[in-house]
Amino acid sequence: GRGELASYQYGPARVLDGPNAGAIPTIGSQGFAGIQPADEVDVSRRAIGAFIELSAEPVKGWQINLAGRFEDYSDFGNTWNGQASPRIELPAGFALRGSVGTGFHAPALAQQYFSSTSSRTIVNNTTGFPEFVLVRTAPVGSALAQALGAQPLKPEKSVNFGGGLTFAGGGFTASADYYHIDIDDRIVLSSNYVDASGSRRLRDYLAGLGIPGVTSVRYFTNAVDSRTQGFDVTAAYRTALGSWGDLKLSAAYNYNETRLRRVSATPSQITALGITTPLFDINERIRFEHGQPRDKIALGASWNIGPVTFDARTTRYGKVEQVALTNQSAANVALIAKGSTPFRTIPTESGAAGNFDVIQQLRPQWVTDFSFTGHVNKHLDVTLGANNIFNVYPTQNIRSTAALTGADTFGAFPYSEFSPAGFSGAFYYVRAGVRF
Repeated sequence: GRGELASYQYGPARVLDGPNAGAIPTIGSQGFAGIQPADEVDVSRRAIGAFIELSAEPVKGWQINLAGRFEDYSDFGNTWNGQASPRIELPAGFALRGSVGTGFHAPALAQQYFSSTSSRTIVNNTTGFPEFVLVRTAPVGSALAQALGAQPLKPEKSVNFGGGLTFAGGGFTASADYYHIDIDDRIVLSSNYVDASGSRRLRDYLAGLGIPGVTSVRYFTNAVDSRTQGFDVTAAYRTALGSWGDLKLSAAYNYNETRLRRVSATPSQITALGITTPLFDINERIRFEHGQPRDKIALGASWNIGPVTFDARTTRYGKVEQVALTNQSAANVALIAKGSTPFRTIPTESGAAGNFDVIQQLRPQWVTDFSFTGHVNKHLDVTLGANNIFNVYPTQNIRSTAALTGADTFGAFPYSEFSPAGFSGAFYYVRAGVRF
Protein backbone atom coordinates (compact mmCIF):
# COMPACT_ATOMS: atom_id res chain seq x y z
CA GLY A 1 0.00 0.00 0.00
CA ARG A 2 0.85 3.67 -0.08
CA GLY A 3 3.47 5.18 2.19
CA GLU A 4 3.06 8.06 4.62
CA LEU A 5 1.67 11.24 3.10
CA ALA A 6 4.86 13.15 3.94
CA SER A 7 6.94 10.63 1.96
CA TYR A 8 5.49 11.72 -1.38
CA GLN A 9 3.74 15.04 -0.76
CA TYR A 10 5.42 18.25 -1.86
CA GLY A 11 4.72 21.75 -0.65
CA PRO A 12 4.83 25.18 -2.28
CA ALA A 13 8.56 25.81 -1.66
CA ARG A 14 10.78 26.11 -4.76
CA VAL A 15 14.55 26.00 -5.24
CA LEU A 16 15.75 29.46 -4.23
CA ASP A 17 18.87 29.96 -6.35
CA GLY A 18 21.46 28.30 -8.54
CA PRO A 19 20.91 26.69 -11.97
CA ASN A 20 17.64 25.09 -10.78
CA ALA A 21 16.16 28.25 -9.27
CA GLY A 22 12.38 28.13 -9.31
CA ALA A 23 12.19 24.38 -9.85
CA ILE A 24 10.20 22.01 -7.66
CA PRO A 25 12.75 20.31 -5.38
CA THR A 26 13.12 16.57 -5.04
CA ILE A 27 10.62 15.25 -2.52
CA GLY A 28 10.99 12.50 0.05
CA SER A 29 13.01 12.27 3.25
CA GLN A 30 15.55 9.87 1.71
CA GLY A 31 16.05 11.52 -1.66
CA PHE A 32 13.11 9.91 -3.44
CA ALA A 33 9.37 9.77 -3.09
CA GLY A 34 7.59 7.07 -1.13
CA ILE A 35 4.91 4.78 -2.50
CA GLN A 36 2.23 7.06 -3.87
CA PRO A 37 -1.53 6.53 -4.26
CA ALA A 38 -1.00 6.23 -8.02
CA ASP A 39 1.27 3.23 -7.37
CA GLU A 40 -1.55 1.27 -5.73
CA VAL A 41 -3.34 -1.21 -7.98
CA ASP A 42 -5.77 -4.06 -7.51
CA VAL A 43 -5.73 -6.14 -10.66
CA SER A 44 -6.21 -9.78 -11.54
CA ARG A 45 -6.46 -12.15 -14.47
CA ARG A 46 -8.01 -15.51 -15.10
CA ALA A 47 -5.96 -18.18 -16.79
CA ILE A 48 -6.65 -21.82 -17.48
CA GLY A 49 -4.40 -24.37 -19.14
CA ALA A 50 -4.40 -27.97 -20.28
CA PHE A 51 -1.35 -30.11 -20.97
CA ILE A 52 -0.98 -33.42 -22.75
CA GLU A 53 2.12 -35.53 -23.28
CA LEU A 54 2.59 -38.71 -25.30
CA SER A 55 5.61 -40.98 -25.27
CA ALA A 56 6.23 -43.85 -27.65
CA GLU A 57 9.02 -46.18 -28.76
CA PRO A 58 8.08 -47.15 -32.34
CA VAL A 59 11.44 -48.84 -32.84
CA LYS A 60 13.55 -50.31 -30.05
CA GLY A 61 16.01 -47.66 -28.89
CA TRP A 62 14.14 -44.83 -30.60
CA GLN A 63 11.89 -42.86 -28.26
CA ILE A 64 9.62 -39.97 -29.26
CA ASN A 65 7.96 -37.56 -26.81
CA LEU A 66 5.21 -35.24 -28.01
CA ALA A 67 3.73 -32.53 -25.80
CA GLY A 68 0.98 -29.97 -26.33
CA ARG A 69 -0.34 -27.14 -24.20
CA PHE A 70 -3.47 -25.03 -24.46
CA GLU A 71 -3.79 -21.80 -22.46
CA ASP A 72 -6.56 -19.25 -22.22
CA TYR A 73 -6.06 -15.82 -20.63
CA SER A 74 -8.87 -13.45 -19.79
CA ASP A 75 -6.83 -10.52 -21.13
CA PHE A 76 -4.78 -12.11 -23.96
CA GLY A 77 -6.96 -14.79 -25.51
CA ASN A 78 -5.86 -18.38 -26.10
CA THR A 79 -2.87 -20.12 -27.59
CA TRP A 80 -1.68 -23.59 -28.60
CA ASN A 81 1.96 -24.61 -28.25
CA GLY A 82 3.82 -27.85 -28.68
CA GLN A 83 7.11 -29.67 -28.49
CA ALA A 84 8.59 -32.79 -30.06
CA SER A 85 11.61 -34.52 -28.50
CA PRO A 86 13.15 -37.62 -30.12
CA ARG A 87 15.92 -39.69 -28.53
CA ILE A 88 17.92 -42.43 -30.27
CA GLU A 89 20.01 -44.96 -28.36
CA LEU A 90 23.38 -45.70 -29.94
CA PRO A 91 25.91 -48.45 -29.18
CA ALA A 92 28.51 -48.20 -26.41
CA GLY A 93 26.45 -45.96 -24.10
CA PHE A 94 25.92 -43.08 -26.53
CA ALA A 95 22.59 -41.45 -27.43
CA LEU A 96 21.35 -38.69 -29.71
CA ARG A 97 18.62 -36.32 -28.58
CA GLY A 98 16.86 -33.29 -29.97
CA SER A 99 13.81 -31.08 -29.56
CA VAL A 100 11.76 -28.47 -31.39
CA GLY A 101 8.95 -26.42 -29.94
CA THR A 102 7.04 -23.18 -29.65
CA GLY A 103 6.35 -20.97 -26.65
CA PHE A 104 3.99 -18.24 -25.46
CA HIS A 105 4.43 -15.84 -22.54
CA ALA A 106 1.68 -13.44 -21.58
CA PRO A 107 2.92 -10.20 -20.01
CA ALA A 108 3.11 -10.56 -16.24
CA LEU A 109 0.76 -8.41 -14.22
CA ALA A 110 3.81 -6.66 -12.77
CA GLN A 111 5.03 -5.80 -16.27
CA GLN A 112 1.65 -4.29 -17.09
CA TYR A 113 0.83 -2.45 -13.88
CA PHE A 114 3.98 -2.00 -11.76
CA SER A 115 4.99 1.57 -11.01
CA SER A 116 7.68 3.02 -8.78
CA THR A 117 10.05 5.91 -8.26
CA SER A 118 13.61 4.89 -7.43
CA SER A 119 17.05 6.47 -7.28
CA ARG A 120 19.62 5.12 -9.74
CA THR A 121 22.91 6.01 -11.34
CA ILE A 122 22.54 6.09 -15.13
CA VAL A 123 24.65 7.34 -18.01
CA ASN A 124 23.13 10.50 -19.51
CA ASN A 125 23.45 9.95 -23.26
CA THR A 126 23.66 13.69 -23.92
CA THR A 127 26.17 14.79 -21.29
CA GLY A 128 27.96 11.43 -21.49
CA PHE A 129 28.49 11.07 -17.74
CA PRO A 130 26.86 9.06 -14.93
CA GLU A 131 24.10 10.90 -13.10
CA PHE A 132 22.24 10.11 -9.88
CA VAL A 133 18.59 10.51 -10.86
CA LEU A 134 15.07 9.62 -9.78
CA VAL A 135 13.70 7.12 -12.25
CA ARG A 136 9.96 6.74 -12.65
CA THR A 137 8.87 3.31 -13.93
CA ALA A 138 5.43 4.02 -15.37
CA PRO A 139 2.76 1.38 -16.10
CA VAL A 140 2.19 1.06 -19.84
CA GLY A 141 -1.49 1.89 -19.43
CA SER A 142 -0.87 5.07 -17.43
CA ALA A 143 -1.40 8.52 -18.88
CA LEU A 144 2.30 9.25 -18.29
CA ALA A 145 3.60 6.25 -20.23
CA GLN A 146 1.11 6.66 -23.06
CA ALA A 147 1.99 10.35 -23.35
CA LEU A 148 5.58 9.20 -23.93
CA GLY A 149 4.65 6.66 -26.60
CA ALA A 150 4.00 3.46 -24.63
CA GLN A 151 1.84 0.85 -26.36
CA PRO A 152 -0.24 -1.96 -24.81
CA LEU A 153 1.95 -4.99 -24.20
CA LYS A 154 1.67 -8.02 -26.46
CA PRO A 155 2.52 -11.64 -25.56
CA GLU A 156 6.00 -12.92 -26.30
CA LYS A 157 6.13 -15.81 -28.78
CA SER A 158 9.08 -18.11 -29.32
CA VAL A 159 10.41 -20.91 -31.50
CA ASN A 160 13.20 -23.13 -30.24
CA PHE A 161 15.17 -26.13 -31.39
CA GLY A 162 18.27 -27.97 -30.28
CA GLY A 163 20.05 -31.26 -30.16
CA GLY A 164 23.01 -33.10 -28.75
CA LEU A 165 24.92 -36.23 -27.84
CA THR A 166 25.08 -38.00 -24.47
CA PHE A 167 27.22 -40.77 -22.98
CA ALA A 168 26.96 -42.86 -19.83
CA GLY A 169 29.13 -45.75 -18.72
CA GLY A 170 31.61 -46.87 -16.07
CA GLY A 171 30.82 -44.08 -13.60
CA PHE A 172 31.31 -41.44 -16.30
CA THR A 173 28.56 -39.33 -17.85
CA ALA A 174 28.86 -36.58 -20.44
CA SER A 175 26.69 -34.51 -22.76
CA ALA A 176 27.08 -31.90 -25.48
CA ASP A 177 24.05 -29.89 -26.65
CA TYR A 178 23.31 -27.01 -29.01
CA TYR A 179 20.30 -24.71 -28.52
CA HIS A 180 18.63 -21.97 -30.59
CA ILE A 181 15.79 -19.74 -29.33
CA ASP A 182 14.01 -16.95 -31.25
CA ILE A 183 11.69 -14.70 -29.24
CA ASP A 184 9.40 -12.18 -30.94
CA ASP A 185 7.99 -9.07 -29.22
CA ARG A 186 10.24 -9.57 -26.22
CA ILE A 187 9.24 -7.48 -23.21
CA VAL A 188 12.01 -5.21 -21.96
CA LEU A 189 12.36 -1.96 -20.07
CA SER A 190 12.78 1.04 -22.32
CA SER A 191 15.68 3.45 -22.11
CA ASN A 192 15.78 5.84 -19.18
CA TYR A 193 14.55 9.06 -20.73
CA VAL A 194 16.18 12.20 -19.35
CA ASP A 195 16.24 15.79 -20.54
CA ALA A 196 18.72 16.89 -23.14
CA SER A 197 21.59 18.99 -21.79
CA GLY A 198 20.34 22.38 -20.65
CA SER A 199 16.68 21.44 -21.11
CA ARG A 200 13.89 21.02 -18.58
CA ARG A 201 11.14 20.03 -21.01
CA LEU A 202 10.70 16.48 -19.72
CA ARG A 203 10.79 17.50 -16.05
CA ASP A 204 8.37 20.36 -16.62
CA TYR A 205 6.13 18.00 -18.55
CA LEU A 206 6.12 15.50 -15.69
CA ALA A 207 5.47 18.25 -13.15
CA GLY A 208 2.51 19.34 -15.27
CA LEU A 209 1.15 15.79 -14.97
CA GLY A 210 1.46 15.98 -11.19
CA ILE A 211 4.76 14.06 -10.93
CA PRO A 212 7.35 16.62 -9.82
CA GLY A 213 10.92 15.95 -8.81
CA VAL A 214 11.35 13.00 -11.21
CA THR A 215 14.13 13.40 -13.75
CA SER A 216 13.81 10.18 -15.74
CA VAL A 217 11.05 7.91 -17.04
CA ARG A 218 10.97 4.37 -18.42
CA TYR A 219 8.31 1.75 -19.11
CA PHE A 220 7.94 -1.83 -20.30
CA THR A 221 7.68 -2.33 -24.04
CA ASN A 222 7.73 -5.04 -26.74
CA ALA A 223 10.70 -3.25 -28.24
CA VAL A 224 12.83 -6.12 -29.54
CA ASP A 225 13.02 -9.51 -31.19
CA SER A 226 15.93 -11.62 -29.99
CA ARG A 227 17.91 -14.72 -30.90
CA THR A 228 19.84 -16.75 -28.34
CA GLN A 229 22.04 -19.64 -29.34
CA GLY A 230 24.85 -21.55 -27.75
CA PHE A 231 26.03 -24.91 -26.53
CA ASP A 232 26.56 -26.75 -23.25
CA VAL A 233 29.17 -29.41 -22.53
CA THR A 234 29.07 -31.30 -19.22
CA ALA A 235 30.95 -34.23 -17.74
CA ALA A 236 30.86 -36.03 -14.39
CA TYR A 237 32.85 -38.92 -12.96
CA ARG A 238 32.30 -40.85 -9.77
CA THR A 239 34.57 -43.54 -8.36
CA ALA A 240 35.13 -45.47 -5.15
CA LEU A 241 38.65 -45.27 -3.73
CA GLY A 242 38.33 -48.13 -1.29
CA SER A 243 39.63 -47.14 2.13
CA TRP A 244 40.24 -43.65 0.74
CA GLY A 245 36.53 -42.96 0.36
CA ASP A 246 34.57 -41.74 -2.67
CA LEU A 247 35.47 -39.09 -5.23
CA LYS A 248 33.15 -37.07 -7.47
CA LEU A 249 34.46 -34.83 -10.25
CA SER A 250 32.43 -32.53 -12.50
CA ALA A 251 33.09 -30.09 -15.31
CA ALA A 252 30.82 -27.88 -17.40
CA TYR A 253 31.27 -25.36 -20.18
CA ASN A 254 28.66 -23.01 -21.65
CA TYR A 255 28.89 -20.65 -24.59
CA ASN A 256 25.93 -18.33 -24.99
CA GLU A 257 25.22 -15.53 -27.46
CA THR A 258 22.16 -13.27 -27.57
CA ARG A 259 21.55 -10.91 -30.48
CA LEU A 260 18.81 -8.43 -31.34
CA ARG A 261 16.94 -9.19 -34.56
CA ARG A 262 14.68 -6.13 -34.37
CA VAL A 263 14.52 -2.89 -32.37
CA SER A 264 11.43 -0.67 -32.50
CA ALA A 265 11.70 2.97 -33.56
CA THR A 266 11.63 5.76 -30.97
CA PRO A 267 8.11 7.13 -30.37
CA SER A 268 7.45 10.56 -31.83
CA GLN A 269 6.26 11.76 -28.42
CA ILE A 270 9.83 11.35 -27.13
CA THR A 271 11.54 13.15 -30.00
CA ALA A 272 9.00 15.98 -29.68
CA LEU A 273 10.53 16.77 -26.27
CA GLY A 274 13.95 17.21 -27.85
CA ILE A 275 15.20 13.88 -26.48
CA THR A 276 17.47 12.00 -28.89
CA THR A 277 17.70 8.80 -26.83
CA PRO A 278 16.25 5.82 -28.77
CA LEU A 279 13.54 3.59 -27.35
CA PHE A 280 16.14 0.90 -26.67
CA ASP A 281 19.41 2.79 -26.51
CA ILE A 282 23.06 1.78 -26.54
CA ASN A 283 23.00 1.26 -22.75
CA GLU A 284 20.15 -1.22 -22.98
CA ARG A 285 21.43 -2.94 -26.13
CA ILE A 286 24.89 -3.55 -24.68
CA ARG A 287 23.30 -4.73 -21.43
CA PHE A 288 21.08 -7.11 -23.40
CA GLU A 289 23.75 -8.53 -25.72
CA HIS A 290 26.93 -8.28 -23.64
CA GLY A 291 25.81 -7.79 -20.02
CA GLN A 292 26.27 -11.49 -19.19
CA PRO A 293 29.40 -13.62 -19.64
CA ARG A 294 29.69 -14.96 -23.17
CA ASP A 295 31.11 -18.19 -21.76
CA LYS A 296 31.42 -19.93 -18.40
CA ILE A 297 33.52 -22.81 -17.04
CA ALA A 298 32.60 -24.65 -13.84
CA LEU A 299 34.82 -27.28 -12.22
CA GLY A 300 34.02 -29.19 -9.06
CA ALA A 301 35.38 -31.94 -6.83
CA SER A 302 33.93 -33.65 -3.77
CA TRP A 303 35.92 -36.15 -1.72
CA ASN A 304 34.24 -38.05 1.08
CA ILE A 305 36.43 -40.10 3.41
CA GLY A 306 34.87 -41.45 6.57
CA PRO A 307 33.19 -38.65 8.55
CA VAL A 308 34.85 -35.89 6.49
CA THR A 309 33.84 -34.31 3.16
CA PHE A 310 35.95 -31.85 1.17
CA ASP A 311 34.21 -29.77 -1.52
CA ALA A 312 36.00 -27.49 -3.97
CA ARG A 313 34.45 -25.48 -6.82
CA THR A 314 35.97 -23.00 -9.19
CA THR A 315 34.12 -20.98 -11.84
CA ARG A 316 35.45 -18.86 -14.66
CA TYR A 317 33.12 -16.09 -15.82
CA GLY A 318 33.84 -14.76 -19.30
CA LYS A 319 34.13 -11.17 -20.42
CA VAL A 320 31.26 -8.77 -19.74
CA GLU A 321 30.69 -5.34 -21.29
CA GLN A 322 28.72 -2.28 -20.24
CA VAL A 323 28.36 1.29 -21.43
CA ALA A 324 30.50 3.36 -19.11
CA LEU A 325 30.39 6.82 -20.72
CA THR A 326 28.73 8.32 -23.78
CA ASN A 327 29.32 11.33 -26.03
CA GLN A 328 33.01 11.52 -25.17
CA SER A 329 35.49 13.63 -27.10
CA ALA A 330 38.66 12.15 -28.59
CA ALA A 331 40.62 14.00 -25.88
CA ASN A 332 38.60 12.30 -23.14
CA VAL A 333 39.03 8.90 -24.80
CA ALA A 334 42.80 9.50 -24.70
CA LEU A 335 42.57 10.21 -20.96
CA ILE A 336 40.54 7.02 -20.43
CA ALA A 337 43.23 5.02 -22.26
CA LYS A 338 45.74 6.04 -19.57
CA GLY A 339 43.80 4.01 -17.01
CA SER A 340 43.85 0.26 -16.42
CA THR A 341 40.27 -0.56 -17.42
CA PRO A 342 39.98 -2.10 -20.91
CA PHE A 343 37.37 -0.57 -23.20
CA ARG A 344 36.26 -0.10 -26.78
CA THR A 345 34.53 2.81 -28.49
CA ILE A 346 31.84 3.27 -31.09
CA PRO A 347 30.59 6.50 -32.74
CA THR A 348 28.21 8.18 -30.32
CA GLU A 349 24.54 7.39 -30.73
CA SER A 350 22.91 10.45 -29.18
CA GLY A 351 25.72 12.97 -28.77
CA ALA A 352 27.76 15.35 -30.88
CA ALA A 353 29.18 14.28 -34.23
CA GLY A 354 32.74 13.03 -33.90
CA ASN A 355 32.34 11.94 -30.28
CA PHE A 356 32.33 8.39 -28.94
CA ASP A 357 30.41 6.08 -26.64
CA VAL A 358 32.78 4.19 -24.35
CA ILE A 359 32.07 0.55 -23.55
CA GLN A 360 34.15 -0.77 -20.68
CA GLN A 361 35.08 -4.46 -20.53
CA LEU A 362 35.18 -6.55 -17.37
CA ARG A 363 37.95 -9.12 -17.71
CA PRO A 364 37.27 -12.85 -17.30
CA GLN A 365 37.38 -13.84 -13.65
CA TRP A 366 38.00 -17.09 -11.73
CA VAL A 367 36.19 -17.49 -8.39
CA THR A 368 36.97 -20.45 -6.11
CA ASP A 369 34.93 -21.81 -3.19
CA PHE A 370 36.07 -24.43 -0.67
CA SER A 371 34.42 -26.14 2.27
CA PHE A 372 35.31 -28.83 4.81
CA THR A 373 32.45 -30.69 6.52
CA GLY A 374 32.84 -32.91 9.55
CA HIS A 375 30.03 -35.31 10.41
CA VAL A 376 30.24 -35.19 14.20
CA ASN A 377 27.41 -37.66 14.80
CA LYS A 378 24.08 -38.64 13.28
CA HIS A 379 22.55 -35.38 14.47
CA LEU A 380 25.29 -32.80 13.89
CA ASP A 381 27.44 -31.61 10.95
CA VAL A 382 29.91 -28.73 11.14
CA THR A 383 31.18 -26.97 8.02
CA LEU A 384 34.11 -24.59 7.69
CA GLY A 385 34.25 -22.87 4.32
CA ALA A 386 35.07 -19.90 2.17
CA ASN A 387 33.40 -18.38 -0.86
CA ASN A 388 35.84 -16.61 -3.19
CA ILE A 389 38.65 -17.99 -1.03
CA PHE A 390 41.36 -16.10 -2.96
CA ASN A 391 39.60 -12.75 -2.42
CA VAL A 392 39.33 -11.95 -6.14
CA TYR A 393 37.77 -8.64 -7.23
CA PRO A 394 36.41 -7.72 -10.66
CA THR A 395 37.77 -5.14 -13.07
CA GLN A 396 37.28 -1.64 -11.73
CA ASN A 397 35.08 0.96 -13.38
CA ILE A 398 36.83 3.67 -15.37
CA ARG A 399 38.20 5.90 -12.65
CA SER A 400 37.53 9.59 -12.22
CA THR A 401 40.55 11.90 -12.14
CA ALA A 402 41.06 15.62 -11.83
CA ALA A 403 40.84 15.83 -15.63
CA LEU A 404 38.16 13.18 -16.29
CA THR A 405 34.73 12.28 -14.96
CA GLY A 406 34.88 8.49 -15.01
CA ALA A 407 32.29 5.75 -14.60
CA ASP A 408 32.78 5.32 -10.84
CA THR A 409 30.54 8.25 -9.78
CA PHE A 410 33.57 10.10 -8.44
CA GLY A 411 34.82 7.03 -6.55
CA ALA A 412 31.53 6.11 -4.90
CA PHE A 413 31.13 2.96 -7.01
CA PRO A 414 34.58 1.55 -7.89
CA TYR A 415 33.15 -1.75 -9.19
CA SER A 416 30.47 -2.48 -11.73
CA GLU A 417 27.05 -3.86 -10.86
CA PHE A 418 27.46 -6.02 -13.99
CA SER A 419 30.17 -8.13 -12.36
CA PRO A 420 28.79 -11.70 -12.53
CA ALA A 421 30.62 -12.75 -9.35
CA GLY A 422 29.83 -9.62 -7.33
CA PHE A 423 32.41 -7.36 -5.72
CA SER A 424 32.34 -8.24 -2.02
CA GLY A 425 35.58 -10.21 -1.94
CA ALA A 426 36.10 -13.31 0.18
CA PHE A 427 33.46 -14.62 2.57
CA TYR A 428 34.47 -17.07 5.32
CA TYR A 429 31.96 -18.95 7.40
CA VAL A 430 31.29 -21.67 9.95
CA ARG A 431 27.96 -23.47 9.72
CA ALA A 432 26.32 -26.12 11.89
CA GLY A 433 23.63 -28.47 10.62
CA VAL A 434 21.38 -30.22 13.10
CA ARG A 435 19.07 -33.15 12.29
CA PHE A 436 16.33 -34.26 14.66
